Amino acid sequence: DIGPIGSSLQYSLNNGLSSFVLLSGKVSEAQLVIPKDTVSLSFNPNQSDRAELTSSIEIENPLNMPLEFLWQPVIPEDATGFGFSVRPASGMILARSKLKCEVNFYPSYLASQTGEFKLVIEGKQYTVKCKAEIPKAEVLFTDRKVNFGPIALNSKSARRVYLKNVLSSPAIFRFEQPRSVPISISPIEGIIPVGGILPVDIELYPTTMKKLEFALIARIKNGEDSVLRVAAHVQQPRMNLSIEKFNFHAVPIGCF
Repeated sequence: DIGPIGSSLQYSLNNGLSSFVLLSGKVSEAQLVIPKDTVSLSFNPNQSDRAELTSSIEIENPLNMPLEFLWQPVIPEDATGFGFSVRPASGMILARSKLKCEVNFYPSYLASQTGEFKLVIEGKQYTVKCKAEIPKAEVLFTDRKVNFGPIALNSKSARRVYLKNVLSSPAIFRFEQPRSVPISISPIEGIIPVGGILPVDIELYPTTMKKLEFALIARIKNGEDSVLRVAAHVQQPRMNLSIEKFNFHAVPIGCF
């Protein structure tokens, strides 16, 4: 049972003097000490080659017995992405010791900047909330417009454009798919490192004869959209022969 306990221990010296020692203690339920219930993660400018955001949380076992623990992510049903992780995700913390757990956020355009974990020990749960602080971003196309010129009907035409990150923090982007435009974009989303220039491949596959003019929009997380104007003129494929007529003159019977 939870609560104080006590007992007595009798002892004697040389079979003569005897006395008692009172033993007392307190039975406690399994518990961990967490100094904070919220973890904030931010970009480290000294690690500009890394896109993930990193922090840590320390848990303490004040008891005189080891405890097994498990971090469980709480993911809402309507979540479009969950970018947080805790390491180690499970394990054992020794008696009267502390353990530092690493918290990471792997950013993507659809991943929420807030998350929640349950720390479970022997059926007991602790809630820890996480918040990722995404820095301001600015991304620009190196060209304002790309003109495919005449392109053939029912045939693929490709161009390569470039996105440039102009600020001192990683930039998260996702392309908006243009409506009613037969287009393929690769990559459709991703992260551009500090000072990075990312090649983007655009492929058109027109199925109707028309003039194409549309805006290709790159959505930037915590930044303004970057827009590229795209133009093309779809034409019916044509082929010209160098001569109009082949004259074989006399051909023997049975000759191929």
